Amino acid sequence: MKKLSPAIILVDYIQVDKPHLQFNTQAIEEAAQLIVQTNGVITPIIVSRVGTEHYHLVHGYFEYYAALRAKEIDSMVGESIDAYIIEDNNKTLIEKQIEVFKKREHFAREADINHVQAQDIASMKQQLNTLSQDMAELKAFVMNAGVSFTASSAADAAETSPSLPEKSLPSEPQFSPSDSVPLASTPEPAQPPVSVQTEARPEQADTTTSSTMPEYLQVLNQLDTEKLQVQIKAIDINSSISKKVIDNRPFYDESNLTAVKGIADKTVDKLKTLSFSLLKPDTPNKTKKHHAQASPDANQTDATAVVSNKQASEFLIRFNQMEEKDLFFKVKRILKLKADKLNKLLSGRPYASEEAIKLLNKKQLENLKKAL
Repeated sequence: MKKLSPAIILVDYIQVDKPHLQFNTQAIEEAAQLIVQTNGVITPIIVSRVGTEHYHLVHGYFEYYAALRAKEIDSMVGESIDAYIIEDNNKTLIEKQIEVFKKREHFAREADINHVQAQDIASMKQQLNTLSQDMAELKAFVMNAGVSFTASSAADAAETSPSLPEKSLPSEPQFSPSDSVPLASTPEPAQPPVSVQTEARPEQADTTTSSTMPEYLQVLNQLDTEKLQVQIKAIDINSSISKKVIDNRPFYDESNLTAVKGIADKTVDKLKTLSFSLLKPDTPNKTKKHHAQASPDANQTDATAVVSNKQASEFLIRFNQMEEKDLFFKVKRILKLKADKLNKLLSGRPYASEEAIKLLNKKQLENLKKAL
């Protein structure tokens, strides 16, 4: 049989069926640079002949892709590669040899992996032992510190507690041998109650309503849950974020709010539209009658006064008397107002006349009349 020796073949004439994505790009780049520096590939690949000058890659995919990358770097270096060609007369023997070497390589890789895993397990055991010792020392330190703190606290309490005068116990009655009836002891006079004066502590300021706190944060902290849910929904904040805002109250500054997971700057900007007008009590269901005297120079009713049912239009009565929650969503749906403007509109109720509703133009007022 002819001695097996590698032949030089062109890289462009080799066909492959395994994509280069299966290999580490950095490793291929490193091998390609070495091929350029050494002016060739030291490990021949194995191919089978599929034509006169064309071949199919059987073994050595990494070397092939490294040579291909070397050709991109320097076309003169990576243009050709050494290869063993499987012919019909040696096909069976070469395939067996490839299979044997693959198995040996696989077993060697498994042995390396097992060795590394054994080292990792030993290292983990050592770390666990060290951690257990640290935990035991920490536990002993905490227990000792707790006992010391308890003893110190008891001593401080004994020193600072006011000393109360001891009450004298009533003396036992004395009996004489000639007495047939025991004499009753004279009761001690009642001791006046001892008043313990304690140093007055200054009241702690309510940090949820600080004058330096932004307006919208004070509204978030003070508004009741149901009404706050309605207002947050009205400014297009979803229910999950709304729940996080309500559950994490109170907020003392904006950093407390942004620290909550899921609350971004966009959400904070929406919440900043909440104003103090939301903290006003809801408008009563029934409008109060106005008994103001008419001015001699004016016959019209004061625009800021509350009107009776006879003076107001049917629309105005309904607008003044409707529940704030229902009216909020109805006006938002019809007029598409922003939340801050809508809150100002509702907080101005009751209105004495349609002209007093200055936040709405004529077209908006007409659309609202039709809807109500």
